[in-house]
This record gives sequence, structure tokens and C-alpha cells, in this order.
Amino acid sequence: MSLGVHHIDISLENIPGKLDDIKTKRLVEHSAGNGINGGHTPKINWAELATFIRAAASTDDEEAFLAKIESFVLPTKADVLSVSSNSTFVEGIIKNVNKQIVYLYKGTSGDIDTYLASDDDNYIDYG
Repeated sequence: MSLGVHHIDISLENIPGKLDDIKTKRLVEHSAGNGINGGHTPKINWAELATFIRAAASTDDEEAFLAKIESFVLPTKADVLSVSSNSTFVEGIIKNVNKQIVYLYKGTSGDIDTYLASDDDNYIDYG
């Protein structure tokens, strides 16, 4: 009995796109607080973070970071590192991103590292 041959496209052009789709779906389901999965508390206050940092965005990196937030795209460690010299952006991350997610950005800013080392949780739940 033959199981047959299945073609699965594992090319480098296909896999990153599929992974991005999965990340986006998980972000919407688990972080956006849109009522999916019983209405979990939001882990990122997208609108509040965008509003908080909008006026402070002046460089290309800061504008790109703001665009990601406005598109509900989780910033990478490199994204946070590129805006870490702007204290408003760092403060916005600390207040509007759940501490569990802020751990992804460890080493990008002294303020973030100090916050992570403390027992404080400055995440504001607008819930």
C-alpha cells in the first residue's frame, strides 16, 4: 500500500510568509483582547501605545516603529533597540506592554533592564 507523495513547499520564499501569518493570527487571538478565547486581557494596549508615542516620533526608525504599532505588529528586539534612545518610547513600552512581552526586549535599554529586574509591573490594564 502506497501512502502517495505529497508536495509541501518548504522553500525559503514560502516558509517566512506562513510563519508571519501564524504569528499574526496568534497575536490577534491571544493579545488583542478582542473577545477571542474568552476575552483575555490585552497584553499590548495598541491604541494607547500609538497615542503615547506618536508625538515623540521624529526619526525614520521611530516612524517605522509607530507604523508597526498602528498595524498591530509586534515589534522585534531590533525595532525596540532602534528607538531605545527615546525615553518616551521606552516609557510607552513599559506602560502599555505586558511585562511578559517586555522580557523579549531585555538588553535593549537600561530602563527596560531595570524595570525587568524589579518586582514592579507598570502595565496599565485599560481593560
